[in-house]
Amino acid sequence: MKPKILYHYCSLESLSKIIGDICLKNDGSPIMTSYFQMTSYRHLNDPGESMTIFNVYKNCRNLEGLEKYFKSIFDGTKTFIACFSAARDNLTMWRSYGRDGRGVCIGFNVEKLNRVIERIEKFNVGKGKSGLLYPPESVGVCLKEVKYVSADCCIDKFETENGRYVFSDLLDGEADEWVAPKSGGELIKRAIDCWSVKSDDYEVEKEWRLIATFDMNYFKDEFLRDNRKYVGNPFRLKYIFSDCMMRERLFIRLVENCIDEIILGPKCSMQKNEIERYLLIYFNERVIVSNSDKMYR
Repeated sequence: MKPKILYHYCSLESLSKIIGDICLKNDGSPIMTSYFQMTSYRHLNDPGESMTIFNVYKNCRNLEGLEKYFKSIFDGTKTFIACFSAARDNLTMWRSYGRDGRGVCIGFNVEKLNRVIERIEKFNVGKGKSGLLYPPESVGVCLKEVKYVSADCCIDKFETENGRYVFSDLLDGEADEWVAPKSGGELIKRAIDCWSVKSDDYEVEKEWRLIATFDMNYFKDEFLRDNRKYVGNPFRLKYIFSDCMMRERLFIRLVENCIDEIILGPKCSMQKNEIERYLLIYFNERVIVSNSDKMYR
């Protein structure tokens, strides 16, 4: 069952970036410009994550075909991920992602996160057919619950727990049938399912993911940059320099009032009333602010 609120643990600095800023329309009325940062799959915490689903299926008889199939999926797509948790005020999450308890836990309204996805789909339909932005089926965005598997998990066990999976229809075929779609919705769908499976070492995180996957036939740096001029473009691609590396970040535009609550970490230096005053500037609806119940030094 999909929860009503999903939580994102982060620093105070990240909170201010997520909330964004207020800009004025041409008629003088205010409009929020809030973007949520999505991380390239290349910079996830688990370096072997892309192989998790592959390892489940590797015991099938067409191993060589399977390897080529997964490689073609990863080579043919580019994926960005935003991570949430169903775990509210969780000490493990505070330690790992909430600046060791000094940050905040942001509660996002799931219904409004789904509106973000719906707006992207409508924008693609309205602009894509005219060639202005993303052609139909060149990008897929969805909110998915992560499935956790053990290192020794086999196909039968995985499907018993999760149902017949997206790659199951290929297991009965011959080696020459392991040919990934070169483009289109089927390629996007299978790539998204690859990134919704993780090692059970991370099961305590109770993770949900907002996943955006692009068909590499259409994803070009200049393509995204040139299309910023179109009003309502839900994406912005940026490059951030960190730890002597250049990292890709995709910023996805949020809908208004998508935050239901904010929990201050057990070691957060900010006071509840300070955050409440700050939020009054940006939100039409009241956001519940509370302190963590966890005892942690």
